Amino acid sequence: KNKNNNFEIRFHLMPDSSCVVTNNDQQAIIKTKNGMAWYFKSQKNKIRIDESLYIGNGYQPLASKQIVIYGQVSKSKV
Repeated sequence: KNKNNNFEIRFHLMPDSSCVVTNNDQQAIIKTKNGMAWYFKSQKNKIRIDESLYIGNGYQPLASKQIVIYGQVSKSKV
């Protein structure tokens, strides 16, 4: 059981993309293999980049990245 009320939401990226987190830790910039840039933003929680594995072809795992939004769920009475 998660007694600290922490959470993580993970978004796995394709192996041929790159990703960096901006200075405020609430936005990531994803660059695709063809040079397109995508902006991934979290309004209230921080973002980090973790290592991941892509097993899309089922034969050989490839190193990839994942964007992780993380934080703590607030306890409020409804």
